[in-house]
Amino acid sequence: MCSNWTKPELEDTLEDVVNELEFVRLVLDSKERQIKLLRDKIITERGFTEERRNQLLRARTRSAALQEQLNTLQKKCNWHETRANELWESDCGIEYLTNTDGQAPCDCGFKFCPFCGKPIIENIMEQS
Repeated sequence: MCSNWTKPELEDTLEDVVNELEFVRLVLDSKERQIKLLRDKIITERGFTEERRNQLLRARTRSAALQEQLNTLQKKCNWHETRANELWESDCGIEYLTNTDGQAPCDCGFKFCPFCGKPIIENIMEQS
């Protein structure tokens, strides 16, 4: 198809394409500037500066992290000693009989409830 074109025709066509691309680039740059101006106007009208917006985003991130920590803290399995050094009951409804002499489950290496998977909190019975 192009083999029938002369060199000047190809150069003219190439120049036209380059000019069209340059025009498209200028239009896109103009639109990007308009979008930025509108964004800045909206932020100003809402009373937000870029710094305030960043502060709010950081606060939202911290809040989410604290909520996650709170959720984790609330997701613990309480183990209650029912007979001195022997029988433990868990919040998840399991009874666990230790076969160690006077050791609580955490002393035996339990960090997580083997039944529900939550971190263990021990409530040791007072010795009388």
